[in-house]
Amino acid sequence: MSLTVGQVTALTVKGIDGDGGVKDAVFKNHAYLARLKKNEGVYSGEKKSFPFNFLDDANTTGGYYNGAEALSLDMYDPMTELSFDLIELYETLVITHRDLARNSGKEARLSLVAERLKFVEKALRQRMVKGIFSDGTVSTGALSASQFVGMQAFLKSSAVDYGNVTSTDVSVHVAYVNSNSGTNRAITTALHQDVLGGSAEGEERASLVIGKQATMNQFIELIKPHQRTTRESTLNGLGHDGSTLVYSGVDHIVDNLAPANSLIFLNEKFVRLYAHPEYNMKRVEKQDLETMDAMMQRIFFKGVYACSVLRYQGWLKDITA
Repeated sequence: MSLTVGQVTALTVKGIDGDGGVKDAVFKNHAYLARLKKNEGVYSGEKKSFPFNFLDDANTTGGYYNGAEALSLDMYDPMTELSFDLIELYETLVITHRDLARNSGKEARLSLVAERLKFVEKALRQRMVKGIFSDGTVSTGALSASQFVGMQAFLKSSAVDYGNVTSTDVSVHVAYVNSNSGTNRAITTALHQDVLGGSAEGEERASLVIGKQATMNQFIELIKPHQRTTRESTLNGLGHDGSTLVYSGVDHIVDNLAPANSLIFLNEKFVRLYAHPEYNMKRVEKQDLETMDAMMQRIFFKGVYACSVLRYQGWLKDITA
């Protein structure tokens, strides 16, 4: 006996909304997205804005005085905010009645639904991750001009224009980048420490390092004689069953959509995913479409991936892998 059209629709709904469904799996089955989801913020208003709390003592109205002189009543008026536009993302699941006719057995229809759900999960996740690792342009992996403006937009040591503030406006509106003019070199612990230390300030330091598998392989071979510790519990409860390499107290994970020949150093307190509360993986259902004899489920995500403080982020480039 075949599943009815109504039963197939119910399966797709459960496969998207249910425990372990597409909404959960998009994030849980990916190491970095799982961390972003755990630390997710809320997008509100027309733009996502962050106070820009940069202080430069050369431009403030304070100073030293001798105890007997008049003090200025002027106040320092710094840049007030970084702002980011809402990014809208969707994925579609369509099952035509022709598909159902060609898969008439119960097992065949179950397999059809499972296949389409898995496709939607993978496509939505990859689209999101490509944007997060890009700078918002096609040359760095972006798929659309309206997608996330990702980490390569703020991982720059000069000529930064990010969040409507430029490095010309504020000289420290930059990340710490160690490059070798495009010529790859072997990774060393000194290079790793240079970026880890260069992007730190006081108690603020990177909490996560991300690299491709080939790059991470080189790093693991480098530190094997000294230290190799894995923390299984880093993503405990988030559905990720892999290991996280810990070095210098910082988690290191692999993502093969990350920039090649690089290690990305992120302070996750300031680099976050912000979701719109009404469109945080919202499912919309359409049935009996006029243009096609089919049923459709569509998943929407609206929000922004943004960095609120650039100077605590780093990028080690030009590593032989």
